[in-house]
Amino acid sequence: MKHAALRAGSLAVLTVSMLALSPATADDHRPPPHGHTPPPGHGHPPPPGHGHPPPVYVRPPVTVVRPAPPVRWYPGNPGWWHGHPDFVGYVGVRRGYYFAPGYGYYPVASAYYGRVWVVGAVLPVELRRYYVVNPAYYGLAVAPAGHAWIYANGSIVLASRTTGVIVRTVPRVW
Repeated sequence: MKHAALRAGSLAVLTVSMLALSPATADDHRPPPHGHTPPPGHGHPPPPGHGHPPPVYVRPPVTVVRPAPPVRWYPGNPGWWHGHPDFVGYVGVRRGYYFAPGYGYYPVASAYYGRVWVVGAVLPVELRRYYVVNPAYYGLAVAPAGHAWIYANGSIVLASRTTGVIVRTVPRVW
């Protein structure tokens, strides 16, 4: 019995000394000392490129939305102005008024209302202030010096700024 107790005691001492000298195989869940990072495999994924392929990035599908081409005036496109911001408030012909995009309705003297403006006619002074801001929108060239494109009774006329003499007309724009 004495030998059995001695053997058991020796075995216990041997076991304790082996555990003290060998590295622990279980993670003790303590944080690493300040300034040190734990070795790979201790609760953290391995750094990129160390035995594992990089994650695959899947690009989400892209929907390309292209704006509609700008609506422009041209003779074969009736009603082109519907929904255009310059025509907000336009509800059609109003007796005694002309309409100019971007300006709205404006009163016209009865002597001029409903008149068809032709080359050589003189556009009255009170109608010469409704300039076409963007002639290219209507497919028109920039007005020559001393002239302006002007809205007149649903048409556009090119007139002298000083005399009002019309040198070109674009009838029935809207």
